[in-house]
Formats: sequence, C-alpha cells, structure tokens
Amino acid sequence: TAATAAFVAAGVVATTGPALALTSDEVISELQAQGYTSIEVKVGPTQIKAEASNGTDRLEVVYDKETGDVLKSEVYAGQGLDVSPGIEVERGSRDFVGGGSDDDDDDDDDDDDDDDNSGKGSGGDRDDDNTGHGGGDDRGDDKGGDRGDD
Repeated sequence: TAATAAFVAAGVVATTGPALALTSDEVISELQAQGYTSIEVKVGPTQIKAEASNGTDRLEVVYDKETGDVLKSEVYAGQGLDVSPGIEVERGSRDFVGGGSDDDDDDDDDDDDDDDNSGKGSGGDRDDDNTGHGGGDDRGDDKGGDRGDD
C-alpha cells in the first residue's frame, strides 16, 4: 500500500492497517537501527514528530499516527554535532503540521493588545481622548465629566 511505501521510504517499517497505529516505540527503534543516538519524540493527537541526531546529521520527521505517512521530513547535514545520547518522549495536545493550530497563542497576544489600556496616553484620566491625565480637547464627547466648557 501507499502507507507501507511511505514507511519504507522513511526508514520506518511497521505493520500497517486500519486497526494499527504508529507508536513512538516503533519510531525510536527504527531511528536507533539507522544509527541515531540522540532521539526526541513528541506525540500529538494525530501525529508523531521525531528529532534525531547521529553525531553528524540532524533529522526532523513528522508522521501521521494512523497511516504512518511522512507529513514532513528534513535532514540538516552537518548539524548533528555536540549532542548527548539519549531518548526523550513527550506527549502533547497539539499536532505539528497542518491544521493551522501552530500559532502558539497569537490569539492571546492579540487580545492583550486590544484590551490593554495602560499604555502611554491611555491611563489615569476619565476623558476619552487618550492624551493622558485630563489633557486634550474632547470636543464635548467625554463619557461623563464634560462640563461643556471645552
């Protein structure tokens, strides 16, 4: 099948089928068999991302857990130096490619910018001209406190 071909092309050999999903252990075993000694695996809801180094090169690959298809693969030649051997596995609530949820809380940052009235020219006065402590001509459009004398 195409899924099996993708596994073989990526160097990951596993039994595929609708009931079987790719596991982090399978990814680690295959990377070790290929000579990678420093391996970090992150498991998301539908994807597995592996980052590995063999002392010479660094590999990053993202797999679809259900099919084993390679969604993204990059090798950084000569960038695998100075790494300590070891295996690390992390589980998370986000996937790594596609889906558009990789914005790392950009929405939260936007909300903070929109809601923050503590910046220069926005604090301390009760008028709405954003010029700071009571200054500026509001042209009679205060939200309270305008005596109509401006």
